[in-house]
Amino acid sequence: MIRKTYGQSELSVFDEKTALMYSGDDPQMFARFGEDYLAQKEATVKKLTDAYAAADWKNYTIYAHGLKSSSLSLGGKKLSETAKAIEQAGKNWNAAQDDDEKAAAINYIKAHHEDMMRFYDEFSAVLSQKIADRV
Repeated sequence: MIRKTYGQSELSVFDEKTALMYSGDDPQMFARFGEDYLAQKEATVKKLTDAYAAADWKNYTIYAHGLKSSSLSLGGKKLSETAKAIEQAGKNWNAAQDDDEKAAAINYIKAHHEDMMRFYDEFSAVLSQKIADRV
């Protein structure tokens, strides 16, 4: 069974406590990590959208995993949870034993891809502002 995204509507776009924890409570380190994250956004979006359009679920899952991890480390819990659920759907697709299981996994990805991309935009905008506030 595909794990559904849980509680994402209750998660804020940015969780400062998480962001600072992953950056060693160092605002300058947070800003550097955030700037690197934002600098990679265009390339990450391209990878995700290209893999999605090509139905390349293996690579799409890898890219969702990367987005999940990097977003969480900067306080993007809502985006991270959405990417985590999509990553799990991709893993389920890869491990599926029959066409119905594969179809269920792909349907989940298709139903939540746009949400993930929207959350990516929202988080990136908030992250950019948080970095600007700290500099």
